[in-house]
Amino acid sequence: MGFDGSDPARPLLAVAGGGDSLLSPDALPPETRAALRNGTANVAAALPPGVALLVPVELPALPQKKLREILPHLLAAKLPFPLSECLVRFDLPESGAGTSAMAHVVRLRDIQERLEVLQTAGCDPAHLIPPGPAVWLRAAAAQPLPPETPRAVFFAGADKTLLASGHGNRLEAIAVFPTASAEREAVRRLRMSFAGLPAGLCLVLAGSRAAALADALRPALPDAASAIVPAPEGYLAEALASPAADAFDFRTGAAARAASERIWTRAAWAGALAFA
Repeated sequence: MGFDGSDPARPLLAVAGGGDSLLSPDALPPETRAALRNGTANVAAALPPGVALLVPVELPALPQKKLREILPHLLAAKLPFPLSECLVRFDLPESGAGTSAMAHVVRLRDIQERLEVLQTAGCDPAHLIPPGPAVWLRAAAAQPLPPETPRAVFFAGADKTLLASGHGNRLEAIAVFPTASAEREAVRRLRMSFAGLPAGLCLVLAGSRAAALADALRPALPDAASAIVPAPEGYLAEALASPAADAFDFRTGAAARAASERIWTRAAWAGALAFA
């Protein structure tokens, strides 16, 4: 299952592979709720929106193996803080040399702060995943696009709205802004992401405030192939419950749970706490 707490007044559970089925957290069996609290469940939790930086890194013309060796050094030169204070996930292009890699960077202190908040709330997660890559992967899996086609995915939660943008199936930028200003801010953020409003934009709208955002965007994007996804409130929860999102797990390395603590129950679900 995936748990989305972006709207504290109405948190939702989405069953992985269960289509549009949404549940209340109270519907969990007592043993599952206990496993969520004591850290024995295989649960995925979202990092707060905006915590993970998405940094492009230009790649020299070198073999893939050599690129992987020097990528941390190339990234370190672009960060405003020491790389030793961070965890990183690199998204390498299939084409290899001559293009750019995208580095997802999270500071260890932000990971620890999130873990403390979640543990206080009764959840010790096995995985911590940025919401931007999670919703992007879900959109790309649902509708693969040619590499030149612009795509924008909005997740409008109760407090924060996230915009993930790029071309084809490649994520290139993430922006986060208050949902209270989303109706006037969304078009401006799109212009910044694409250096204007691109023709042929594929637009995905999700989250509890998706309908209001659609009304605001429609006048500026009359020709966009736009759609509010089915069950928009459960979109992020389902995205985090997908095994594909584990590629961006940040509860590893220095932030990993001790091996002696990894006694996860083997159930056919993964929870997700998001935007709390």
